[in-house]
Amino acid sequence: MNSIYSYKEKLFLVSPKNNKKLLGKQIAVVNKNKNCPYRKVLLRYLEESDQKMDLIEYDNLEPIIKSVQNINSISVLPQTLISSNMKKVALPKEMSSIRVNFVVNKSNQ
Repeated sequence: MNSIYSYKEKLFLVSPKNNKKLLGKQIAVVNKNKNCPYRKVLLRYLEESDQKMDLIEYDNLEPIIKSVQNINSISVLPQTLISSNMKKVALPKEMSSIRVNFVVNKSNQ
């Protein structure tokens, strides 16, 4: 496989805009895919912050975004998906971005 395009994506911890306390009794919402980079960052952040909270898993990003906008939940999302009704908080530097690579299979060229 060949990488044909690559960029760095800025990540933030997000919660509902009206949420006064970032960590506490929220529910963490993540993708079901254990390899999802956003999931990995959120779970790592919670572990390193010594935070325990219930976890809801979804198949895609849309219900994760809706949960963050409408219920007392938190997640990690890229800057491009954060809406005006979400509160965003910077993550520690080592978790604040990921590299996104677009790849093609050499055998299909």
